Amino acid sequence: MLDIEKQFPGVKALDHAKLQLRPGSIHALMGENGAGKSTLMKCLFGIYKKDAGSIRMNGKEINFTSPRNALDHGVAMVHQELNQVLYRSVMENMWLGRFPLKAGLVDHKKMYNDTKSVLDDLEIEHLFRIMRRLCDQGVGIIYISHKMDEIKRISDEVTIMRDGQWISTDKTENLSTDDIIKRMVNREMTNRFPAKDNVPGDVLMEVSHLTGKYMPTCQDVSFELRAGEVLGVAGLVGSRRTELLSTIFGIMARESGEIKLNGKPISNKTPRQSIKNGFAMLTEERRATGIFPYANILFNTVISNLGSYKKGPLLSDKKMTADTDWSISSMHIKTPSQKTLIKNLSGGNQQKVILGRWLLTKPDVLLLDEPTRGIDVGAKYEIYELILQLAREGKAVMMVSSEMPELIGICDRILVMSNGHMAGILERGKDFGGIENEQETIMRLAAQYV
Repeated sequence: MLDIEKQFPGVKALDHAKLQLRPGSIHALMGENGAGKSTLMKCLFGIYKKDAGSIRMNGKEINFTSPRNALDHGVAMVHQELNQVLYRSVMENMWLGRFPLKAGLVDHKKMYNDTKSVLDDLEIEHLFRIMRRLCDQGVGIIYISHKMDEIKRISDEVTIMRDGQWISTDKTENLSTDDIIKRMVNREMTNRFPAKDNVPGDVLMEVSHLTGKYMPTCQDVSFELRAGEVLGVAGLVGSRRTELLSTIFGIMARESGEIKLNGKPISNKTPRQSIKNGFAMLTEERRATGIFPYANILFNTVISNLGSYKKGPLLSDKKMTADTDWSISSMHIKTPSQKTLIKNLSGGNQQKVILGRWLLTKPDVLLLDEPTRGIDVGAKYEIYELILQLAREGKAVMMVSSEMPELIGICDRILVMSNGHMAGILERGKDFGGIENEQETIMRLAAQYV
């Protein structure tokens, strides 16, 4: 791929970008959110039509007109967001668009046999073995990830992009993690986490014996959350961390238990009621449950706070515009304008829009479910700063994360979930402060009820 250009309304997504993939190699493509990585791949895969530049495969010029066209020529793409067809089976989702035929009908036996061999290989170690096995067969793989350890382990070369432009391409063995980060963000990042100077105060929220109504869900969970505190929630996949936050926020029904805010019982039966009670929740799947993709940034920013913009029977455009400007500035959102459709922003910038939306509701308790999922190191640091700033202002933050160094880096305490049960709570300065030993403790607690 050479000198690839792609323009969207108000923004140049790709500016003479380039990438060279060798047969039988794994090539990491890295950059901040909004750097142009996904756009470059979509130009290759036929989702977008490039405005300029050339794409060659085995020396021949190619211009795929659709994903189907790309698949027919041996190019496949696994997307960042999980866009399953929810009401079809796992097997049908895996074969979507390329069902094997026998006598003009779908060959279900072949589909089942081939799918079963893949479903046994879901763990990351197995994934890496599959990738290497494909490389041994001459397949070239472009791998996009924000996880530095994965990049250092699995890739042969690394290309770094910034602001739609090619920055560098090097052999992975010649790059340190600091080299990669500096080129991605165009600045030194000496610390992975901001200085932690928030001071937890009095108890703000009390949760007693909370149990969700429909299993599998959280069971008999009790804890306190203090004003000015960041409480992490750790656990394995299936530990019901999301269900715990969803039950507190009223997305999922409560079977029993009590929630108190400032010593007074509250019901939080619905998200609307929770918002009125001073709660906000950033959900894990931003595309499915967080954004309105075909609405602009202004709409996505103010939608949870419309009551504050009422001016008689109408809404105040002036106030909505001012609040959206504040959100864009405070969250460091990269966008041409408020009128840009949110679906055209990178995943990290979409997440910042949602966070800004909730801050406009002036919550006392902020529930964050994987707030940095799919976000680059520079944007993660900015999210950490925002979380700690909220804690300094006396807000209570409860954060689910699958990245243990992240929880250990910014949380005051860590609540560990295991198969719906609370397995324990670790406290900064007492139970954790470093990383290695604490990760082992967290993992041991996470497996307690499995």
